[in-house]
Amino acid sequence: VDLKKPAGSRVVEVLVNGKTIELDKVYTVAVLDFMAAGGDGYAVLKEAKSSKWITGNWMRDDLVDYIIAHPQVNVTVDGRITFVSP
Repeated sequence: VDLKKPAGSRVVEVLVNGKTIELDKVYTVAVLDFMAAGGDGYAVLKEAKSSKWITGNWMRDDLVDYIIAHPQVNVTVDGRITFVSP
């Protein structure tokens, strides 16, 4: 991610299992319902060719249910996003 670039152009590389994505391949992604609805300017997600709720639940509700069932949550940074140095 290069934060110096304009919104919509900041992602400089996307990898799946360490390999560059194939532009003609279909990928399944999971995002918060807020983002799926185009929140924070993610209109591309709202306009996706195929969009469905696999579980039929809002992700936020599933998260709340999980935290209630497992009150001890251990959080770690997994390094999925790398920022480009200036």
